[in-house]
Amino acid sequence: MTSAPSPESFAHRGGVPIAFDGVGAPIRVGIFLAPGFPLMPLASTLEPMRIANLLGRRQLFEWSLISEDGRPVESSAGLLFPVALGVHNAPRVDVVVVVAGWANAHYDNPAVLNWLRRLSHDGTRIGAVSHGAFVLARSGLLDGKRCSVHWESVEMLGELFHRVDVTNEIFSISEKVFTCAGGTSALDVTLHLIGGYWGFNLARHVADQLIHPAIRDGQEASRVDLRARIGTTNAILIKAIGLIEENIAEPLKISELCRRSGTTMRHLERLFMRTFGVTPTRYAVDLRMSRARLMILQTDLPVLEVAIACGFYSNSHFTKRYREIFGRTPTADRRVVADQRNPARPAPAALSNSDRARADR
Repeated sequence: MTSAPSPESFAHRGGVPIAFDGVGAPIRVGIFLAPGFPLMPLASTLEPMRIANLLGRRQLFEWSLISEDGRPVESSAGLLFPVALGVHNAPRVDVVVVVAGWANAHYDNPAVLNWLRRLSHDGTRIGAVSHGAFVLARSGLLDGKRCSVHWESVEMLGELFHRVDVTNEIFSISEKVFTCAGGTSALDVTLHLIGGYWGFNLARHVADQLIHPAIRDGQEASRVDLRARIGTTNAILIKAIGLIEENIAEPLKISELCRRSGTTMRHLERLFMRTFGVTPTRYAVDLRMSRARLMILQTDLPVLEVAIACGFYSNSHFTKRYREIFGRTPTADRRVVADQRNPARPAPAALSNSDRARADR
């Protein structure tokens, strides 16, 4: 287990431990790092616990980093973490947090899944951040439970695991299982765990140390509000884009989009060109193709099913458009990801900048 610096050293650096009279043994936390895990959720899990120890003036949390085989794990940023514990020799813990990213949507190591099932059966609280939810879902631990995952993967998780109640909330937390959407939501769920174990007065002080003004509730939406995402307050644009996003599988005709947005085709096209540099039709196609690529890379659904789910009713037309935009056919793109998951295969082509950004969530 890892120990935190002493409260005295914290005070020496200018920190002010709070009055805290919590009693009880430290909460033992095992943090499982999947290959290619993102750094932000890990930091957002560890740092609040470290600060809680300092503010509480004693060891409230202990933690261990765990990998599938006890060997060091490389993060999505290429940094190697010196893990010394594997699932075969991990210590007994009270909580396990699975840290996994976009590249781990297909993660299915049998030893890890069985380890998680055994821990859950023995009463260990199991949690996941970002795409760690896919690992928990594959282990069966999310069957019949609410689950939060990164907004890009809400539909994919639901498609793959029909018994999981997938939400668009930043985190879902219960006595036995918790999940969060990743990114900064890992900080919020960790603060809620601190509050649950040691009181929300401590959690608020930890948030203050992290310059985190408000501890968000789990019910908040995991995706940034549409107005902020598109950088406009134009009501017609917001309405039109909302309609496009809601009708991926059955795209609206441009005339229907205009009617329901309360404007003319000429005015809507002028708004889209001025704001995005493309027509409403091209904007909708690009959005559908981005959704399709996520489904190709994150699921094993047949290409035709992906095409239909994204509003394309011809496999050949879908494949042609896919190759025009992404430079590979859907099957070839899927093969690249499979090669990345299997190091025994030949090295895949380099990831694009957008893929690297996605992998770090």
